[in-house]
Amino acid sequence: MPNQEFRMTTFTTDDCGFLLEPESWTEEFAVAVAPSVGLPDGLTQRHWRVIMFLREVFEESERCPLLYEVCRANDLTVEDLQRLFPAGYLRGVCRLAGMRIGRANAIPCEGRVRQLT
Repeated sequence: MPNQEFRMTTFTTDDCGFLLEPESWTEEFAVAVAPSVGLPDGLTQRHWRVIMFLREVFEESERCPLLYEVCRANDLTVEDLQRLFPAGYLRGVCRLAGMRIGRANAIPCEGRVRQLT
């Protein structure tokens, strides 16, 4: 299992950079991952609102909400969400929030780990 380090904190991720233990998520993880999901200028309040909604749902129900639930709760269309998170829902929003949907091997990746800097 790869480890990624950011500001003296180590996060254990899979080969695609998704956290293996969603409970270990911190805001620092999201900040570190943002450039690798197409957000080189960092996270805005709109990004944080969506990310924190995912975290709240996860903490309450131990599941990642469906795309339409996220859009409805945050008054966004799917197109708005795509513009906000260019990498998409799963590879963008869910990854930033420290979780993934479905089976661990459901998302193909390049098999490499991007270092968090």
